[in-house]
Amino acid sequence: MKRRAAIVHVTDHAVIRYLERGLGVDVAALKRHIASMAQDAAEMGAVGLKVDRIKLVISPDHTDETGTRHVHIPTVLERNMLGAIADANARQRRRGACGDE
Repeated sequence: MKRRAAIVHVTDHAVIRYLERGLGVDVAALKRHIASMAQDAAEMGAVGLKVDRIKLVISPDHTDETGTRHVHIPTVLERNMLGAIADANARQRRRGACGDE
């Protein structure tokens, strides 16, 4: 059989499972660690937290019947990405404001 060129795409999910199952990284412990870093900020209603050279993005899910705020951390950004994201968000808000008039 003749070999043909192939491009292999690896998903983030596959990387996480490789770290966990292939290299023995305790992913559950990493998740607990990240959650503990964001706990105080989430309780104060923050949408992000700068830690060392990164920013944890905090996204609200819902508030339950006891008043507990449920949030998730959908991504982690490099600090040098923050300015570009703030600029994009500001442009989006301006476009939204123009559309509401």
